[in-house]
Amino acid sequence: MARTNPFSDYFTFTRKDRIGAIGVLVLLSAIYFLPLLFSRSSPSVLVTPDSALLAVLDTVTNQPDDQVSRQDDHLPYQPDQRQNSTEPYTRGALFPFDPNTLPIQGWLRLGLPDRRARTILNYIAKGGRFRTPDDLKKIWGLPPGFYERVRSSIRIQGSERPAFGPFTTTPAARPARTIRHVSLNAADTTALIALPGIGSKLAGRITAFRDRLGGFYSVDQVAETYGLSDSTFQVIRPFLSADIATIKKIDINAATKEELRTHPYLRWNLANAIVEYRSRHGAFRSADDLLKIALIDSALLRKVGPYLEFR
Repeated sequence: MARTNPFSDYFTFTRKDRIGAIGVLVLLSAIYFLPLLFSRSSPSVLVTPDSALLAVLDTVTNQPDDQVSRQDDHLPYQPDQRQNSTEPYTRGALFPFDPNTLPIQGWLRLGLPDRRARTILNYIAKGGRFRTPDDLKKIWGLPPGFYERVRSSIRIQGSERPAFGPFTTTPAARPARTIRHVSLNAADTTALIALPGIGSKLAGRITAFRDRLGGFYSVDQVAETYGLSDSTFQVIRPFLSADIATIKKIDINAATKEELRTHPYLRWNLANAIVEYRSRHGAFRSADDLLKIALIDSALLRKVGPYLEFR
């Protein structure tokens, strides 16, 4: 039995199918060409001007100059429309003038037509102002060449700047600042703020660090204050002094761990080691006894020694 191709039925056309396809092609061709045939045979359409429109144009063309001037007065200043008028002007006299205060006689003397002069005056009357000479050329309808001729004569009051340069002012004389000597262990924040480069925040940090230490035994300790730059410290250093007699000391043989750890130079592990060694070996007789503790070296002892007393 011969095998049939299952797709052959979709690609074969009967006589009716062929007639239908030809009819569709003829119909599409007719739809495409009919508009072309009718456009060639249709008569041309004459566009006649509207009589009402002609009347409006004739009215505007024959309008008197004073009415046109009143219409221009509503929009005298149009920065985006810099189309200069072709209206000629008389090359009048040149003289220094302020466009914000010049009367109409002055504009006419410069050679500006009366209509444009009134346009400028109306602009000023409605609150407009010329701040720079270039603002004048933004007035709509200025005759060609008028601005270039009068620009060098424009003097706008208040626009001149000092001769020593733009955006500068005469430096005010500052009174000489007297810096007083400060005793660190007795000074309050007000005395510290008087020092150059020291504000209220730094003054508060210095006094807080001093209180935790028990007082400064050396001026150089101030440099350890958090947030104090070395450059600022070097500036204020000559004005500082430290009174050793006012330092508060810690009794090393009686202080508890909590009391010792509050000192900035003694952390918790050091405070714990000191108390543990003291409980096992007895009281400390001198600072050298602290060197027997492994966590304490000579450098740390020199730093914390001034705050310790041995009773």
